[in-house]
Amino acid sequence: MKKIILAISPMAAPRLNRKSRFHPKKCGLWQRYLQWKQEVAWLAQQAGWQPTDDLSVRFILPMPKSWSKKKQQKMDGQPHQQRPDRNNLTKALEDALYEDDCQVWRSIEEKRWGKYGQIILYTEDDTRKNPDDATGRNNNDSPMGKLIDRDIFIDSGARLMQS
Repeated sequence: MKKIILAISPMAAPRLNRKSRFHPKKCGLWQRYLQWKQEVAWLAQQAGWQPTDDLSVRFILPMPKSWSKKKQQKMDGQPHQQRPDRNNLTKALEDALYEDDCQVWRSIEEKRWGKYGQIILYTEDDTRKNPDDATGRNNNDSPMGKLIDRDIFIDSGARLMQS
């Protein structure tokens, strides 16, 4: 299992129709969304991520700076159970990473609180596949709970770190 960390805050897919794209109040949101999609695609490309037919992702949403240090420590890593919802985050990510996102037949996603916004992509490592398994997958638990053999961290400054 390989973990790719994109150092960018997750963004939900906006609800816009053709008319609202050109509305003065909504135009800025649409422009930010397009810019975010380009940056996510670039970060994933720099990390060597390749599109697959299944998607495992963890969204780390930044905690508000207005929270006390005690509350931040308590909530760090805890499930994020408010807006934006997981589906809209996944839609935005699929729009950014896939030319045609209908090829994704399975997705595992979760969202958690963190000090900094991140998107963590989990991909199968070809060397770890079990040849006896008909699906080609390891018979372990969810990729979210597995030990990670190799991590790749990349941020918008194009610094690539491997562990």
